[in-house]
Amino acid sequence: MFEFLKNLGKPHFIVQDYGSGVVRFRAGKSLKVGETIEGIADFPNGKRMDLLVQVVQRGPEYAGKVLGPKETVDMLEKSFLHHLADEKEQMYYKVGPEEATHHMRTYAVRSRSLPNFRALTSEVSMEEATLVLDGQVQEGAEMTLQMDLDDPGLPPINLEAKVDWCKQRDDKFWVAHLSITAIPEAQRPVLKQFLADLKERRPGSASTLDRGNG
Repeated sequence: MFEFLKNLGKPHFIVQDYGSGVVRFRAGKSLKVGETIEGIADFPNGKRMDLLVQVVQRGPEYAGKVLGPKETVDMLEKSFLHHLADEKEQMYYKVGPEEATHHMRTYAVRSRSLPNFRALTSEVSMEEATLVLDGQVQEGAEMTLQMDLDDPGLPPINLEAKVDWCKQRDDKFWVAHLSITAIPEAQRPVLKQFLADLKERRPGSASTLDRGNG
């Protein structure tokens, strides 16, 4: 009853799509661009969760930058981004038009120091990681990261890292290269074995991943 009363009066967002930290939805009330509003997200699977968004595009289908909470972000990723792993074993990015294309596997990374608090890995090893993110991070910045391994049997990995460089990829995304400076001792063998298994599962051989498991 308390939960019902708490949610009474909150607008409902009928979620249509999600990607790059932006959710597309329909709403039962008029919203203004720039408005930050807390509502209830209605997912296609019937699940309902709290959602905090900043409106960036008006309806009839709205678009909003997702501000939280974390549990809802996780559900959005599972609901709308799962096909990246299921349907396409390899993805690709380029740091610059003239540079080579690199192999990419995506794993969610979260940090208070990242734009929108999250990014996706493109390459990762025990010593370094390359992230695709929604905005710029400063060269030399030190940050604490949490990386999901997309394995229900494995906990997220906590990492300390330093930004080596950050380049704008296009009008939406940035690419940053980080040196990993610390991994908790208890999690080092977990990450090392995960990377070794991942290396065996994927095609190809020339990547940071191959160099980072020795």
